[in-house]
Amino acid sequence: MRLKRRTLLGATAGAITLTGCLGSVNSNDEPASNPDDESGNETDNDGESGDPAGSTVQVYCHCDRDAVLVGPSGQTLYLFEQDERGEGESACYDDCAENWPPLTIEDEPTMGDDVAADVTTFEREDGSRQVAANGWPLYYFVGDEELGDVEGQGINDVWWVLDPDGDPVTDLETHSHDIEALENPVESADVAMASDDEHHFEPHLVWIEPGGTVTWTLESGNHTTTAYHADAEKPQRIPDEAESWDSGILREEGRTFERTFDVEGVYDYFCHPHEGMGMVGSVIVGEPDPHEQPALEPPQEDLPEGAREVLEQLNRAANETLGHTHE
Repeated sequence: MRLKRRTLLGATAGAITLTGCLGSVNSNDEPASNPDDESGNETDNDGESGDPAGSTVQVYCHCDRDAVLVGPSGQTLYLFEQDERGEGESACYDDCAENWPPLTIEDEPTMGDDVAADVTTFEREDGSRQVAANGWPLYYFVGDEELGDVEGQGINDVWWVLDPDGDPVTDLETHSHDIEALENPVESADVAMASDDEHHFEPHLVWIEPGGTVTWTLESGNHTTTAYHADAEKPQRIPDEAESWDSGILREEGRTFERTFDVEGVYDYFCHPHEGMGMVGSVIVGEPDPHEQPALEPPQEDLPEGAREVLEQLNRAANETLGHTHE
C-alpha cells in the first residue's frame, strides 16, 4: 500500500525517529506499511494487517543504507540547505512546501532512543509548529511513496537526509546483499523472513523443481511475501500465466506461508513494509527460457531504489544460475 501525500501530512503526532541497523532495538516495534489483502489468496496462518503508522515513537531499520532520521510514519526526513540552521525559520513555503511538506506537530516532540540530535520546534508563518533536528527544519518529500524511499536525496544539491546527530548526509552509502548463483534445483525450499541486523529474506534466491513448494517462516519482525504483480499494484515480475500471491503481514514468530509453483519461470517478490529497504527475493522454477521472463527484465523505474538495487543483483544471480549472461 502506497502512502499517499495526505497520509504524510496527517502524520503529525510528534516524533523524530532513527532508522538504522541497531542491535539494541526490538524489531517488533518498527512501523509497517500494510498491504491491502484483497487478492483472495488463502493463508493457513491468518496473515494479518494493521495500522501502518504504529506507535508514535519508533525506531526503524534502513538496512540497505546508512542510518537516517525518519518521521512518525517511518517516512524519510530531509533538510533544506537554504534554511539557516538554528534560526528557527523555514525558507520553504507555497510551491516548495507542496513538494516538501514540513514535519509539524501540535505537542512537544518526542524521540526514539537512538536519536542523538537536539529536537526542537519553531512557529511557521501559518502558526503551525515545525520540527527541527540539530537546528535544521525537517521536511518530507512527496516523491517518497514507499517506506525506505530516499528519492529526495540530493535534489538540486540542497536537499539531504540527516544522520542520527541531525547532520546532513551528502554521500548516502548503500550496502549490497550477497546473492550467489545456485547449482541445482531442489524439491522444496525454506525461506526465513527476519529483522535482526537488517530486514531480509534468507536466502534471497531459491531454485525449485516444477510442482515444488516454498515455505516462508517469520523469524522476527513484521513481514509479507508478495508477488510483483498488478494484484499488488506493482509491475509484473512473474510469468504471464502464473498466479500472484500475498501472505498478508505476518507478525507472530514461527508463522509460515506456503506457495506451490507449477509454472516454470522466475518469480520476483517483496515484503510490503520493507520493499524500499531492499527486502525482495526470487524463486526460479524449473529451467525456463531466460529470454521470456518478466523477472529478468531491468527493474522498473517506479520501484523504490532499494528494491531496484537488489533486483539487479537477483537478475545477475538468476541468469548465472540458468547459464545465461548478458554481455
